[in-house]
Amino acid sequence: MSIIVPNVYLKFLSDNQQRIFDDGVLYDYEEILERYETLEFAEYAKELIPIGNDNGDYELVMKASEEETRFAVIDQGALGTVKPKSWKDFSKWYSKGPKFDFFSSVSIDNPIVSIYIKALPEDNRVKVLLQIKKAFVLEMSTSELLKLASNLPCIISNKYYRAQAEGRIKDNNLQDWVAYK
Repeated sequence: MSIIVPNVYLKFLSDNQQRIFDDGVLYDYEEILERYETLEFAEYAKELIPIGNDNGDYELVMKASEEETRFAVIDQGALGTVKPKSWKDFSKWYSKGPKFDFFSSVSIDNPIVSIYIKALPEDNRVKVLLQIKKAFVLEMSTSELLKLASNLPCIISNKYYRAQAEGRIKDNNLQDWVAYK
């Protein structure tokens, strides 16, 4: 696989700059390729490449162009459904001491919510659970999730803001099975 990495980022990598921080990580070339494939950028956002992560649900992305100098942040679950809105100059951001707290100001209108499985189909139960597991990046085995889901409703996550939860439920067509409060 071959993807275009912006020259400014290639220079950053060749200068052996620090890439791992308390609140995030910037990828090396192999990690860019791996995340590009794992997060299915070729299918959902082929004009972008991943360059880092906030140690959570947000990817730092750049346009796949040699001349690009800016990056943006996008929710992994929204990849391909929304376009990054706020672009920052990568070199300036890094030179100031990179901070990954892009969403530190929490709005009262977008609180963290509890996401729960409210129902499951009689048939395709495991298939729907796998969709839920992928949509919410659940770090439990499928058998653990199946056991948890045997007593509905059951909370599966308390780490998403309301807007993120709404987006992931809608984008993955989970409205019949998952809700939040």
